[in-house]
Amino acid sequence: MITLSIAVVLGLIPAAIAANKGRSFVGWWVYGTLVFIVALPHALLANKVSLV
Repeated sequence: MITLSIAVVLGLIPAAIAANKGRSFVGWWVYGTLVFIVALPHALLANKVSLV
């Protein structure tokens, strides 16, 4: 139960980074919760979404 709680909280980090770049917070939160070690660098390297 504690491991799940930690995963849920850690998932907020890549979600917040991605949301600041114009991406879906909820989608990235799920992604970050499931595979944090991959989602964090992915969120850091993702480009901003441009609304043209």
